[in-house]
Amino acid sequence: VLAELDVRPPALVTVDELERSVNRLYSSGFFTEISYRFEKTPPGRKLVIVVRENSGVLLNTGLRYDTQWGPSLLLNASAKNVFGHASRFEFDLLLGDRKGFTGEYALHTGIKRSVGIRADVDIIDDHIDEYDLGERVSRWRTQSTRGGFLLETLHSRVFSAAGGINMEWYRTSPADAPAEIGL
Repeated sequence: VLAELDVRPPALVTVDELERSVNRLYSSGFFTEISYRFEKTPPGRKLVIVVRENSGVLLNTGLRYDTQWGPSLLLNASAKNVFGHASRFEFDLLLGDRKGFTGEYALHTGIKRSVGIRADVDIIDDHIDEYDLGERVSRWRTQSTRGGFLLETLHSRVFSAAGGINMEWYRTSPADAPAEIGL
């Protein structure tokens, strides 16, 4: 909370600065309620901030159909503050002719305002069809895996900047092909 507020005690703070800091804290998405009050103390006033964490797990499902891959089942889960304070865990699962998994874990470091670490992975099992004069002549199975560990800004889900390490692995193999191709 203190890292996001950008207010270091003891400090003189205007109402506008305090409101901007509270709005920035609220926009992180980690809190459902934020309130503040001033308490009198012998040397002056003390700022007391009360927050309610946005914790819990959301589960979502969906169905998808498209002409290339047919029907698919979509599953999604996201959790905030469940695996630690200022943490976010999300995963997406795609089940159908095309299969995929995406997982992400992000944690606010508390070192600097809006700076966090994120680990993520994407796995896709797919295919590429090859056509000759409108007729499918072969199908190639493709598999890809990508993983990363990043240091990033956690300003919002709309815009962020990150730097880190990404690793990628790809594999393509014939799933079915005519014998004359000679694979």
